Amino acid sequence: ITGPGVHLGYNKIHTYDAFNYRESDTVKPGNELVTFELDGVTVGVAICYDVRFPEQFKALARQGAEVIVVPTSWADGPEKRDQWRLLSATRALDSTAYVICAGQARPGGNAKAGEASGPTGIGHSVIVSPTAERLAEAGYEEEIVYADIDSELVTKTRKTLPVLEALS
Repeated sequence: ITGPGVHLGYNKIHTYDAFNYRESDTVKPGNELVTFELDGVTVGVAICYDVRFPEQFKALARQGAEVIVVPTSWADGPEKRDQWRLLSATRALDSTAYVICAGQARPGGNAKAGEASGPTGIGHSVIVSPTAERLAEAGYEEEIVYADIDSELVTKTRKTLPVLEALS
């Protein structure tokens, strides 16, 4: 689905069927990758649990995605922030693209950090470069993060680290 600067929709491919929860009981997964153009930049889309599947990020990059956006409601709990930070950086390395993850703020903010939160967020929205540099990262509270995106860095990274050319 494409349009001139218009995102027309995406149905997450990987439903969250883990930790005794079955999202697939109520959500029908999609089966199509989505990219769109915004100001000359190709943007790929993933949602939440999709971040655990490197093949999807590589496929989006092979379709030209220079930036991949990932809105999430990542649950808090023991080691969940560490997993979130690792996965967001690793997907940037896998795809040699910028990965922008918008995480739902942690209900209760810093006072509840690290406690199990069920299906609600952990916060920590982040913008990661194609080389896994964290350009901006929020905390547990509501916050907006900003960073400059440089398409030339994507091109340079893909030339020096040609992981998208490898067999998948």
